[in-house]
Amino acid sequence: MTGREHRARELLDVVRSPFAKAQVLAVLEERRAGSDSEDERVAEAWQRAWDAAEPGPEQLMAATGLVESGRNLPEIAHLKDDYPEAVADLEKFARAVSGTAGGDLSVLRANANQSPIIALKLAQRYQQLGDRERAAATLQEAAAQWRDAQLMTMAARTYQQARDYEKAKECAESALRVAGPDWAAQGAMYELLVETESAAGNWERATDAAIALLRLDPHNLDARWALARCYVTRARPDEAWRTLTELGEAAAPRRRGEALLWVRLGARYSADPQFVGRALELMQNWPQDEELLGTFLGVLYWRTATTQPMTAEAAELLREASSDYLDRFPNSVYFRALDATDPQAALVEIGESLRREHEDEERREIRERINQGQLPIGMLALTSSRSYAEVCVMLTVGRPGLFASDPTANAVEAGAIQAAMTRRVVVDTSAAVSLALLEPGATERLIGSCQSIVTTDQIVGDAFHALDSFAQRSGATLVWNEGESRATLHVAPDEQVRALRRTLERAADIVRSLQRVARPELRALPRVPAGRGTEAWLTALDLAKEHDLVLWCDDRALRTVARSVGVPAFGTLALIDACQREQTMAPHEAMALGAELLRHFYMDIPFSSDLYGFAAQADGWHARGVAAAIARPTAWTDPQAVVRLVLDAVAQIIVSEPDHASTWLAAAYAGLWRATLPSHRSGNLQRLSVQALTQPWVSASSLPFLLAGLRDGAAEVQSGDGPLMAALTRYYGALVQQVGHPGAGTALMNLFSHTAEADKSAAARIVLTHRDE
Repeated sequence: MTGREHRARELLDVVRSPFAKAQVLAVLEERRAGSDSEDERVAEAWQRAWDAAEPGPEQLMAATGLVESGRNLPEIAHLKDDYPEAVADLEKFARAVSGTAGGDLSVLRANANQSPIIALKLAQRYQQLGDRERAAATLQEAAAQWRDAQLMTMAARTYQQARDYEKAKECAESALRVAGPDWAAQGAMYELLVETESAAGNWERATDAAIALLRLDPHNLDARWALARCYVTRARPDEAWRTLTELGEAAAPRRRGEALLWVRLGARYSADPQFVGRALELMQNWPQDEELLGTFLGVLYWRTATTQPMTAEAAELLREASSDYLDRFPNSVYFRALDATDPQAALVEIGESLRREHEDEERREIRERINQGQLPIGMLALTSSRSYAEVCVMLTVGRPGLFASDPTANAVEAGAIQAAMTRRVVVDTSAAVSLALLEPGATERLIGSCQSIVTTDQIVGDAFHALDSFAQRSGATLVWNEGESRATLHVAPDEQVRALRRTLERAADIVRSLQRVARPELRALPRVPAGRGTEAWLTALDLAKEHDLVLWCDDRALRTVARSVGVPAFGTLALIDACQREQTMAPHEAMALGAELLRHFYMDIPFSSDLYGFAAQADGWHARGVAAAIARPTAWTDPQAVVRLVLDAVAQIIVSEPDHASTWLAAAYAGLWRATLPSHRSGNLQRLSVQALTQPWVSASSLPFLLAGLRDGAAEVQSGDGPLMAALTRYYGALVQQVGHPGAGTALMNLFSHTAEADKSAAARIVLTHRDE
């Protein structure tokens, strides 16, 4: 009855009763036959039990088995005096069964409420006809009528087979209540609860059921692995490993899925120097499984980059296993190696891969639209095979930046923030990254301004996956250089790499500290199939959609998607503005927080001289986030104020950081070009160039950087040299009016004395072709 068939057969050796032995063998035959209640071997086994039965209860049980297996009811009239009710029920059952032919279930249905045995037979017939829902409902009704835990258990299993997980859970919980705490089969019900809650995506309740199951029997490996899987799904890998090692050595994996879970957890948490050797030994259980073997090797090599111990012998065994795998699976996508003996060939191979990826038209279009803030940045995680958290953090250190601000949606975001005062808010990774960039006190106040905040286990897991990935990376990255048509090495400064890691760590800590909900699959978003495995970047929105929550997200494209499906959404900048309006935050503090995000490449924040100037000064006037924002057309609501800010920034650093000065000018040129109607572009760009040329800091030593900046801006928007050349001509004309042609010519050539030969030639042409008016 418990399902432990091997143990039942062992116990048969000590059974002395011929009937008991025959009965056990008949039950085992029933388990083998499954839903085929009229299997001939089952009937024969019950016939042997009848032959061995003594008059009384033994014959009643054997007769029941015979009828259930399709045989006629044997003669039991001699039992009526001692067992009148049991004989009457059995005769009624036999009449109901014998009166049922093919798909005619009328007799069984008419008598189902008279006997649990008849109800069970009706359920079996429904099963045979493929109607699991009716079979389960029949069992549930009978179990409720007779308060029968065993029937309720069968109902739960049948609902589970029909994928009605809510009903299966309802029946399992009912069976536990009916049977009481001492029920021997309660472990099976908790196991079913784990399975049904997991299948339904209710991982919090699945975890609770797994904990209860493990309490019943700490040595139950099924329970231990079930709880470990729950913890992994809920982004709690440390608790999963603690569960597997609670009794000492980690529980040994028995199946493929358990093996993959074991190696991933152990590679991170096991302090056993022999772990690699144990893992390589375990791999031998699946010698032909390319994916499993490749995953094992990749994870074990990842372990070599951590501080976890590894013996020299284990390292050698790992190299041998890798060599064997590559020989057997040379084209594997799960684990591969580059030939380090020929670095040039390796770089060529990587370069080809980068080129193909860069030139893929579909990917190119997606990248360009993401770079303009038109598509959610989560799609960048999909196309780059990186974690969502890593993508979000990387966008805070360089262009294209993070498109968080949406001035066109101020009113609707204010409404969403009002809703957040009374409804739960679900936090997306992008918002967690924003909070990680702010000082802790401000982060706490912003979080506390909402009534109740939650995130998903998948967002937490993605953040810690990003930390693992980041731990393996150096500051060097190979990228495809379109201008040079080759792969080039980009090396990030150590300070930037450390800052990225700090931001990622803080973001992970922030989401880990929040209340969490498991979201292993998408359930609520339209046009996304329910039950589909998901990416972390959609889980917050999907949860908000299903449970009518408010979304806190700093990806404006994702907020637009949210509003399109009826989910109110706001960003951190809108929340800062709301706090200022409600006077819970002073104006200077709100500006400081906005400036911090602006410094970290948050795009399209509305321009104000105070805000942009404050952020630029905080950056030491280096051309970073503020310059990137100025290259966007949305910053140019007050063109003269923007130009003044840029020229002030250049004046601050032209001597100490002339390359940054060039970048400021390039950003201004590109931003003004993008913000100007085509018919006015040439005139506006000429005026910008003339203003730059007439600044007091312009000299022979600074002019090359000024020209480089303006030309870089022109190259970015592909406008050509026309506006700059026209500006130089106007500049020379004004100089002639001041000092005359000879003096102006000498002054201009002296000013160009440190420029490239091409620029000197251009200056000479301007002098020679000038005509006095």
